[in-house]
Amino acid sequence: ADGRLSGTVGRVDAAGPRPHLVVLDDDGTARLVEPDALEGRGLARTGLGGAFTSALEVSASADQVHELSGRDLPASLGRLWCGAAAVAAGIAGAAADGAASYAAGRRQFGDALTAIPTVRQSLLDQVADTVTALTASIAADHSDLAQAYAAVSRACDGAIDVAAAALQTHGGYGYLSEYPAERFLRDAVSLRAAVDVQSAARVGAADL
Repeated sequence: ADGRLSGTVGRVDAAGPRPHLVVLDDDGTARLVEPDALEGRGLARTGLGGAFTSALEVSASADQVHELSGRDLPASLGRLWCGAAAVAAGIAGAAADGAASYAAGRRQFGDALTAIPTVRQSLLDQVADTVTALTASIAADHSDLAQAYAAVSRACDGAIDVAAAALQTHGGYGYLSEYPAERFLRDAVSLRAAVDVQSAARVGAADL
């Protein structure tokens, strides 16, 4: 209004305290908002310790907003989703590897935890879910938003499932900060929130 862009962004997981903001519009245009036009308010977060999770108040004059044109915005969004799917697969893989290492070295009832069939099955399921997420993140066509959404949705859900199972493999030790199992679960939950899978579902369904 009156040459200014104003509004609120509910959540941003930026890599620094003064991020640029790119607003993708439904009409296929995008606008880059300079940091000086943004006022951040910190939000409580579950994980992703390197992210500056905040809500943003936007109040930008015309010279603080730059329209971006000549770019394939849906493909850019799809590429971001596929990238987030790969991050989720990485979290799942690290959690599964940690669980397998712990189970192999932890002795109970006179033998390693991996001697227990239910533990072995859980470890196998963790690896299977990790491979599924990683394969989807690589194979998905980022120019097809429905495919990209499917990859990030399944990968984020899978990362939470794997990390939760890995935590169970550690037993009570999983909740201690000396082991990274609890951090992987927090990071998986926080990543799914950062992706905003519900909003992604609406965009992916509209594209489909």
